[in-house]
Amino acid sequence: MADRYFGDLLRQHREQAGLSQEELAAAAGLSVRAVSDMERGRTSRPHGRSVRLLAEALKLPAGAQQSLIRAARNSAQKTGTNSDAGPGTAVPVPRQLPAAPGHFAGRLDELKVLDGLLELAPGARRSAAVCAIIGTAGVGKTALAVNWAHKVSDHFPHGQLYVNLRGFDPSGAPMSAAEAIRSFLDALEVPAARIPAAADAQASLYRTMLADRAMLILLDNALDPEQVRPLLPGSDRSLVVITSRNDLTSLVAMESALPLAVGLMTDAEAHELLGFRLGAERLAGAGDAAAELIALCSRLPLALAIGAARAALQPERPLASAAAELRDSASRLDILGTGDVLSDVRSVFSWSYRELSVQAAGAFRLLGVHPGPDVSAAAATSLLGVPATERRRILRELTGTHLVAEQVPGRYSVHDLLRIYAAELADTDSPAVRHAAITRMLDHYLSTSCNAAEQLDRSRPRPVPEPPESGVRPEEFADSEASLAWFQAEHQVLLAVQTLAASSGLDRHAVKLPWAMTTYLGRTGHWHDWAGLQRIALTAAERSRDRAGQARVQVSLGRAYERLGRLEDAQSHLLRAVELYRDLDDHAGQGDVHITMARILEVMGRQQDSLHQAELAVVQFRLAGDLIGQGDALNTVGWQHILLGQYELALTVCREALDLCHQAQNKFGEAATWDSIGYANYHLGRGNEAITCYEQGLRIICDLGDRSGQAAVRDHMGDAYLLTGDPQGARLEWEQALAILQDLEHADASGIRAKLDELRPPPVG
Repeated sequence: MADRYFGDLLRQHREQAGLSQEELAAAAGLSVRAVSDMERGRTSRPHGRSVRLLAEALKLPAGAQQSLIRAARNSAQKTGTNSDAGPGTAVPVPRQLPAAPGHFAGRLDELKVLDGLLELAPGARRSAAVCAIIGTAGVGKTALAVNWAHKVSDHFPHGQLYVNLRGFDPSGAPMSAAEAIRSFLDALEVPAARIPAAADAQASLYRTMLADRAMLILLDNALDPEQVRPLLPGSDRSLVVITSRNDLTSLVAMESALPLAVGLMTDAEAHELLGFRLGAERLAGAGDAAAELIALCSRLPLALAIGAARAALQPERPLASAAAELRDSASRLDILGTGDVLSDVRSVFSWSYRELSVQAAGAFRLLGVHPGPDVSAAAATSLLGVPATERRRILRELTGTHLVAEQVPGRYSVHDLLRIYAAELADTDSPAVRHAAITRMLDHYLSTSCNAAEQLDRSRPRPVPEPPESGVRPEEFADSEASLAWFQAEHQVLLAVQTLAASSGLDRHAVKLPWAMTTYLGRTGHWHDWAGLQRIALTAAERSRDRAGQARVQVSLGRAYERLGRLEDAQSHLLRAVELYRDLDDHAGQGDVHITMARILEVMGRQQDSLHQAELAVVQFRLAGDLIGQGDALNTVGWQHILLGQYELALTVCREALDLCHQAQNKFGEAATWDSIGYANYHLGRGNEAITCYEQGLRIICDLGDRSGQAAVRDHMGDAYLLTGDPQGARLEWEQALAILQDLEHADASGIRAKLDELRPPPVG
């Protein structure tokens, strides 16, 4: 009797196709008896051409066709003779896969990649197909591999081998390749007397046993390529799937293993997993609690499974309560503990950590004190206090073990649960080590922010940071475009760093960092962040009794609140600032207060008072010998004359302001003054001259990256186009201005929208 596996597989495909034996025989051009004999296992050596005809008649996909052909090819071998087992001895078919996960969610893209392995025809390669599933601790690598292996087990008629190589295991003792091979030989029922003593000879016997077999070999929890290589079959008939927390780069390079990186779940996949565990009805009634639970578990499958298990054990408890207890990062890993080292989140992380080198382990701990969502390679160099070459080696090790992810080139992140774990480990370092690392990090961001701010606007004074700590390597920038890109990339990091500086008592950084960020935040419309940073800075300046710092922060807060429309708050801070500057005998500082107060009074519709404040600013800047301040103040004076209807006088004052801006290379002031001159010309009925002035200012302000300023100039330019009889030109400018203001959530957007509505033709009829 031939092997029944081929016959059973053929019958299964026929029944799935809805065909009788007679219909299949007719479609394949074979006799009914031939089909019947093959299905009943009476054909010991199915003819290859007949099998191909059957596969085509069944319209099987390529992978299923190959499986049917392999099963037919192996039919005789499986029930025939085996030189190792002895004549007439049946060859065993091991089924070693662990139980499939009860609830498996998502991972459709990864499953598609694995399915593609079945399409690889044996003749197209010289050795077994190998896939390395890699990813961080608890991300579900084994669940993915085992779930898929069960689904495709019928493609491997000679069985499935499985071993946990214990590469990352609480025992701390990875399984040797020799141990794994011996376990496989036992599974293949090779008599002990026929197993050679030498490890190399056992590996050779193992490859011989697999040479003519189509088997799926799952090597779980591998540590490194050296542990895996001896377990790879030498023939092209088997498929090897490996799971590991390490990248196994050498295996990919030398054995052409296909790397399959498994990341954190998407929100949709995590929601699906919770639905499996808790039921769709409970999840549907949980509102935002499910989303919060997913976020607090970092979309890590292991953490989600534990969180869901805790909720399932208390079915009467609202899911919102289960999520709430995870909010405190200090206790989150305790709550996600199970008392079982194999599933406890903290324990599972520890198996990866203990495999690190001393330098990489220290770096991982220090990354726990970094507060931002990610860290650049340059900032990591300063944080760690090591040369760039050493930093590259350390980060390569950390990303290779998937404790750290390089989401985009040059930027590294740690998901929240791993960040909490790293912070716990950092507490084992001495306070001096942690303080030194935090100081280096803050020095890096402060010095780099000052360098970037200098490129954004060379006309403005910037804080001069003290010399940074040893090991800090601030970044330099070639131009304003590179500086703006750096601020945008580091925006969220800088907000977190400011909070850390204040909470760590490093007031010098907490006061100066927002000062360096002011130009960037103002130009890009991040006014809420501007105000929030300055509030923290004010507390730090008062705590350290830095009166000059307090005065600067009060002015900056006044400007931020003016942008936010909180005019009374703005005035309150400015009044305190002018008192401080008078006590300090700082004329330029007083000029800053007066010019800011002028803008606020203008918004309040008090043009005459605004003009007076602007004139006071001119006086103070002249006493200080500050050409930049004089240019800005004179332009403000000219602008107030425009608002008072004194257009020719405004032009005279603004031209003087423009000359001062040229002398001081005050690009921002120059752009603002061109806008004022254009506005005066517009009111004098000189539309084309106004457009020319606006275009001059717009070129400068676009280069500076000032989005709100760009919107204001485009608004004015639209008015000028309408004055010249060009409504289409006006529409274009106003549409661009509206897009910017809407993005900034600026109150002026409604005024632009009203202008565009007026341009629309009345409805017909």
